[in-house]
Amino acid sequence: MKRIKRISSLMLSIVLLTTSIAFADIEKTQINKASNLLKTKSGMQQVIDEYFQARENALNATAITEQKYVATLNKAVDINNTALMSLETKRLEARENMAKYHDVHIISAESHPYVQEVREINENGYNEAYEVAVKEWTWIYYNDGNGGEIDEMAYATEHQMTVATKNGSGYRIINNIYDEDQFIGKAEINRNTDSALMENNLQQNAVDIQTFDLSNFDINELIHYADLYVGVDCINSSGYNPKYANLNGSGGDCANYVSQCLLAGGLQRDDTWYAKRKTGSSIYTIFSNAWATAPSLKNYLESQGYSYVNATQSNVFPGNPVYCYVQANSGYTHVGICVGYNNSGVPIINAHNNDIYHMPYTYFTVNGNGPKTVRLFTCNKLGDKPDGSNTITFPSSGSKTKSLAVSARKSKYVKIIHPSGPNGHYTVRLSNALADSDVKGKVYLYQQKVGSNFMYERKFSESATNGATFSFSYNYNPSYTYFLRYYTDAVSGSKTINITATAS
Repeated sequence: MKRIKRISSLMLSIVLLTTSIAFADIEKTQINKASNLLKTKSGMQQVIDEYFQARENALNATAITEQKYVATLNKAVDINNTALMSLETKRLEARENMAKYHDVHIISAESHPYVQEVREINENGYNEAYEVAVKEWTWIYYNDGNGGEIDEMAYATEHQMTVATKNGSGYRIINNIYDEDQFIGKAEINRNTDSALMENNLQQNAVDIQTFDLSNFDINELIHYADLYVGVDCINSSGYNPKYANLNGSGGDCANYVSQCLLAGGLQRDDTWYAKRKTGSSIYTIFSNAWATAPSLKNYLESQGYSYVNATQSNVFPGNPVYCYVQANSGYTHVGICVGYNNSGVPIINAHNNDIYHMPYTYFTVNGNGPKTVRLFTCNKLGDKPDGSNTITFPSSGSKTKSLAVSARKSKYVKIIHPSGPNGHYTVRLSNALADSDVKGKVYLYQQKVGSNFMYERKFSESATNGATFSFSYNYNPSYTYFLRYYTDAVSGSKTINITATAS
């Protein structure tokens, strides 16, 4: 997922602070106003910088002591707001909780905050006061605690901050409203549910019972869509697909996002499960209950013959919706979708509201209420047994090239065979020789633990340039088998790509 973060960084128009406080490069009045205002308020920039740096440091416990973390908070946050200080110091428990409850042993962490809006307000007792809306992405790099390979996950936290100053004493964060308890290890969560969406966006129809034909469902397309629009790039303020209305302000966007992912994979809309555009509009704003609300989506899938069961590591497969218990009065009203596995074989989830990327499904356990899943798929469709007829063996030295025939919307797998001997560093290059220069070729690198039945995406690249070269460089681990997958959307007939393997 580092690819998306890189794209974000390249497209940021203003970088304000050392901890990546940034404004997205988009044409929005509030963003422009926030930019111009903060450029004149260096003291406010500094205190926001200190605050998010402290939050990042709290997760990197090997680099900072508890005392230094609290001291940093004392400089940025109004210590008289005891509730806020108590909320902040909870982060010190995150490392232990993540390891204890989720087997997430933090190697390092990063805080990527994006300022979305700054608005001047009146606050009693202060000369100046501002409301500052910040979307913070927290990136966690972790392993299993036993020296295993590093995985990454991320979650978004929406901050509604009040920053103020009086009598020349400097700016302080006097209040901040946010919720990240679910992610730092506390069991109880409290979020808006999507059970009360605006009625003018909903249409209810009778269920027409049928069984889905999922034989041509493309799990890889679902995962590609899920990662692309989970929200991590913040380019369009939220990172969501701009072709769909964002329903976070109308009860929640979680089911809307999961439905989009299922559609991308190949599930067909019908009279019960759909999103529609109003006449003359390019944006989907009309949604059925089954599409846009988590309980109704579950009911719809159940009506098609798919069981809704307690989620376990052995039945949460890529493409399956995964449900989270929200609170006693609403139950399982939050939904995400499984997008694969981490290096330990634990299913990982993407979701909206709160936005999460590749988080272990165990984070959907709340107050002893474990997650549930709809068994849309009962096996791993990621390609755990990909076509083995295409193989390429790394040479002991130099390079080796193999040509591969590809066609539109057909995944082509290549198994990478390594020479015997010690671990080594290898580079794979693929030359896109497609004649259609405007067609994107997409290349994925997967690894599969020897003896297991799951694959894990390690790298991804795409290009729309004829003759473009994709290059993957990695260190070979003999505990894994490696596969390349090439996919292109719309070329005519059969085309050829060249694969070059180089020992280094």
